[in-house]
Amino acid sequence: TGQNYTPTVITPAISGSVGVVGATISFTGEGSTTSGSGGAYSHTVSYNWSGTVTPTLAGYTFTPSSRPYSNVTTAQTGQNYTPTLQFGLSFIVQPSDTVVNQPISPAIRVMFLDDTGNPLPGLTVNMEIGNNPGGATPLTWSAITNLSGIAQFFIVIDKAGTGYTLKATATYPGYGTMTAYSIAFNVM
Repeated sequence: TGQNYTPTVITPAISGSVGVVGATISFTGEGSTTSGSGGAYSHTVSYNWSGTVTPTLAGYTFTPSSRPYSNVTTAQTGQNYTPTLQFGLSFIVQPSDTVVNQPISPAIRVMFLDDTGNPLPGLTVNMEIGNNPGGATPLTWSAITNLSGIAQFFIVIDKAGTGYTLKATATYPGYGTMTAYSIAFNVM
């Protein structure tokens, strides 16, 4: 009798490097963190957590693309990812579900990086409906990339449908036409 104990909650951390500053590292059901100096990251998770860790940053892919974890009870250090700069056109803000004749929000954004990984300003990017399940009016929207190599689109679809996609194209001198496809979205 008379022996008192104070419990301590164990919250193990998962840490490592993604090799680039400013990447978002997402932890299933546990939030996210942003990589700092040298690409370092650290994030605590609940004791016995199971889920997936996924790094993302516009213009990059990562190897591995994600890592699964099961029943984490101790610190997981050295969980490193290798970034690869992507050449060409990519969606950095994907379309979301919307309502007929209302702009998709947030605005859709695509980025163009040249073959050295630098943003390419002043490039005309065209956007059109890829998959058109509702028979919407086929239009082409155009925008010019800004100093960050980003083109922004305010797109309105005039017919309801499930599983629309968008197709972005841009021509880069010496490399031809680059194409990127969006994820699927619905118009209600």
